[in-house]
Amino acid sequence: LTAMIVQRISIRRRRQMGPIGDPAFCHAHTTTRVAKACKLLAALGELPDPAVALVLLRQCASFGKLMYSARVVPHTFHATALRGFDDAVRDCVESFLNAGLSDTDWSVASLSTKSSGLGLRATSMHCSAAFLASSYNCQEFCRKLDASYSVGLDSPHSDASLAMADYNSAVLPEDRLDHTSDGLRQQSLSRSLDKATLQELRAVAAPEDPARAAHLELTGASRAGTWLHASPSTDTGTRMDPLLFRTAILSWLRVPLLEADSICPLCDGIMDKYGNRALVCPCSGDRTKRHNLVRNCVYHFATSAGLHPELEKPGLLQPRPFVGPTPENGIMQDNPGARRPADVYLPRWRRGTPVALDFAITSGLRDIPASIQDAASCLTAYEDFKKNHLDTAR
Repeated sequence: LTAMIVQRISIRRRRQMGPIGDPAFCHAHTTTRVAKACKLLAALGELPDPAVALVLLRQCASFGKLMYSARVVPHTFHATALRGFDDAVRDCVESFLNAGLSDTDWSVASLSTKSSGLGLRATSMHCSAAFLASSYNCQEFCRKLDASYSVGLDSPHSDASLAMADYNSAVLPEDRLDHTSDGLRQQSLSRSLDKATLQELRAVAAPEDPARAAHLELTGASRAGTWLHASPSTDTGTRMDPLLFRTAILSWLRVPLLEADSICPLCDGIMDKYGNRALVCPCSGDRTKRHNLVRNCVYHFATSAGLHPELEKPGLLQPRPFVGPTPENGIMQDNPGARRPADVYLPRWRRGTPVALDFAITSGLRDIPASIQDAASCLTAYEDFKKNHLDTAR
């Protein structure tokens, strides 16, 4: 009783109520909260803009909605209710994306955005970590009410010990805990759960679907998921067209965009059902358009910083390298020497020397084995290719 009281009052400025009672009473309390949350989830699923729906879901209506209950109620008391809540969150996502997600897709979506997911943490999976961290960190306050209080981590039948056992069964061996473990924080415990889930997804994908294994490495690269946290705003240029955002999310989760592989109508290559070919196809100018958008963004930022940039400054380097019968940008110039090597040229940079910024659009799925080993390999390989062409680096 001491632990229940302290856990429920230790989080200040919160107007949430935690149940104190037997398992049936606690389960009924969480079930009532889930029923109320499901009304909000159903409304979010009907929003016409999936970017707005995703931000609201992640920030206000998913794991955070029941985090307090997960922290103050033993996880075994309301496990069924929490699984029902996770199912409602999944239904909400499938509704505003207008797409069905497989169990594998949903496992990825439930990971953090730093780990290839959408940050829609599964409450039923992380409830043991939440209760364990809360119980551990409330010990000091409990002893002020009852000097003989013990959290019971050394007792196999205590609520905290059961939470630790379930947590240990879900994480990698090196992340498992025992009753002597110190510094239990929910954030670090959840990170270990995500780590184990991601490793399992990679292990399954590696022999069966190497492209998915490479995709997981690429989406888990440093800051690859930053765009998922941008608040959609027309004024700041961070709002995406709903159809484009939906396509981007499905690509991020590697959900098929087409029924089956087909022939690319522009280059006669294979247009895979995931749309990866569309990212690197040199025809029709889409890759060049994306390159120019990146270039222009940097140019405008440099201009606003007073760096006096120049666009496409000529005469600095040799002609573009060829990839097959055409230059690597897919455009054949009448004059082979018309290469514009500095996408953005800054006349004064650090220590007063000029710098030429050259951008390239590529994809880590062009070399799947290399990307499985190192997500940055596509960047370093392309950089080396451009530097070595006609001694460009020197």
